[in-house]
Amino acid sequence: MPVNDADNGRTDRRPPDRNPGAKRPPAGVERGLRTAAGLLAGALQRWARPDPSGRPDPATARTTAEFAEQLRRLKKYKGATYHEMTRLSGGSPVVSTLSQADKGRKLPTERVLRAYLKGCHLDDQAMLPWLEARGRLAMRDQ
Repeated sequence: MPVNDADNGRTDRRPPDRNPGAKRPPAGVERGLRTAAGLLAGALQRWARPDPSGRPDPATARTTAEFAEQLRRLKKYKGATYHEMTRLSGGSPVVSTLSQADKGRKLPTERVLRAYLKGCHLDDQAMLPWLEARGRLAMRDQ
């Protein structure tokens, strides 16, 4: 958008500086920052984009971190809280143990996973794909 410079009557193609006293980074740095910001925005959109079905799928997990992501999605999908999950699993494991199960630092034990799934209102049949995925990842990590 052309801007008229009242002092010298010329037309400049750049928009006026919003802060004329501020130093601008070199053109290459500014271009790099815009590129990095665009890449980050795209990554965040892909990360935040829910699965169209909204259902978590443990079979898609290839790493412990991906398995943990699926556990978090299950918890959100079912609308469960850690306190409710602890109550539904009989008080053991405790809230802090359940909250560590979906952090992705390490694969939850089968006992903790069963309690997590029970706290998300899954019956024994619905737990099978989760237990199979956990077993597959545990074998891979050995």
